[in-house]
Amino acid sequence: MYDWRRELKLAYDHIIGDNIERFPAEMATQTLRARQALDAAVNLTLRRVRRNHKLVIPQWYPKLGDSGAQFLMPLDLTGDGAADLALVVSAVGDRAYRGHTVLTLDMAYTNARLVARPDSEWLKPEAAPQPAAI
Repeated sequence: MYDWRRELKLAYDHIIGDNIERFPAEMATQTLRARQALDAAVNLTLRRVRRNHKLVIPQWYPKLGDSGAQFLMPLDLTGDGAADLALVVSAVGDRAYRGHTVLTLDMAYTNARLVARPDSEWLKPEAAPQPAAI
């Protein structure tokens, strides 16, 4: 279960620098706007997680072996109330988390269903799942 009391550190270089094309189109060419939207979305989600721990769901990424168990956190980057991307979060020791990368919702659904059928209002299949990537 995700522990909202742990500090969450983001890998901005990889999230934005290497995956900007996954962001909504209006942010894909504006890295500063993408970073501001990312920070705001993470803060909003962390506030929501305090009320509902099921919002952050587990995923399994088998290419990572023993460290393949991670969490998926919904990110509403556009402020429309719906998830635009999923932040991949892993435990770092027993006091912090690291946000590694962002996945499209199709990618996130593929990884989450390897653990169990996702029981979340934000992660639902919209089309045929695509291969997962981190």
